[in-house]
Amino acid sequence: MDPRSHLKTFFLTLFILSYLCIGETTAFSSTGYMETHENIDKGIITLFSQNYSKNNGVPNNVFIAKVQGNHIFDSLYSTIYGTLKPHILFNNTSGGLEYKTIRDSCIFPYSLFPSADTVLDFGIKKFPGNLMKSSEIDGFCEVASIPMVQYREQPRQSGSLYICNLTPMVKCTYQVSMDIDTDDNHSFVELNSPGSRLIIQGINNRTILRSYFENSSGDIRSKSICIGNTTEKSDFEIVFDGYNKTNTIYAKDGSRIVTSFYSFERQRLPYVDFSNGYIKFTAFIIGEGTYLDVNIHRINQKADRKLITPIGNNKIMPFGLDGPHARNTTEKGIIYLRERRKSTELLDL
Repeated sequence: MDPRSHLKTFFLTLFILSYLCIGETTAFSSTGYMETHENIDKGIITLFSQNYSKNNGVPNNVFIAKVQGNHIFDSLYSTIYGTLKPHILFNNTSGGLEYKTIRDSCIFPYSLFPSADTVLDFGIKKFPGNLMKSSEIDGFCEVASIPMVQYREQPRQSGSLYICNLTPMVKCTYQVSMDIDTDDNHSFVELNSPGSRLIIQGINNRTILRSYFENSSGDIRSKSICIGNTTEKSDFEIVFDGYNKTNTIYAKDGSRIVTSFYSFERQRLPYVDFSNGYIKFTAFIIGEGTYLDVNIHRINQKADRKLITPIGNNKIMPFGLDGPHARNTTEKGIIYLRERRKSTELLDL
């Protein structure tokens, strides 16, 4: 064997062992405001924990994505439906993080919104050009009974809330405590945890979570679970499984649903998948609604200690360059990374 191969194997083994040892002794934390937790007898390690009732303000790892509404279609939407204004603040009354979206008054009466939705949805399908991937969004919106124009435009108008500094893992549990408040029950919040597309909505005084996924035929399917009452906060868990490509939702009463990752492309990856380092909330004001408040009380990320891996660090993001696409589609990216080796490590195994 080439001596260089021996040397490469030695350093790679040393790299893996060093991170495994770290995983046995400490919970990762990148900033001072994160809570540090000891590894106690139950064999569970806390990778991320923020209890917003203990905060005095908005943490640095929480932000609303930059608004993109600078297209002529965005101006048309605002003229018809009104302007959306997002806010992120610390609510001293409820003791939580409040992601608040408000819709200003509009020139069109609410009774004409369904007709406007139909006309504009047709325009998106007819002239997809520089818009979102029309076919995939169309299928999702049809199954979820959401006007496509609302689903496409509202995130561009108001932005999405990101909570970052989570740790990439092959398998882990996200614990979420939140509630929503709105003046129209057609309004909802979309929660995107790694691999998922979840809709949370108040229906008949119950808080319903629907998890969507794409099957092998390209059809969109969903499963639903009640995670609480609309008069109280909802506590639930999302178990990300990068081995089996599934998300499992647990409600406080012990009930659960299991769904595949939303994207079928991601479901069929021929290797284990890692979670990303953030979760995202997007508010959608539908019908005659004028506001939607998403109150987030607590976010935790936990994992079994045996699952802490060499990538178990919220400052490192793993990604693959090998498929399911042909290698020649990634060669420019590989060249780009090699030119910037000071900030990127490439392991040729």
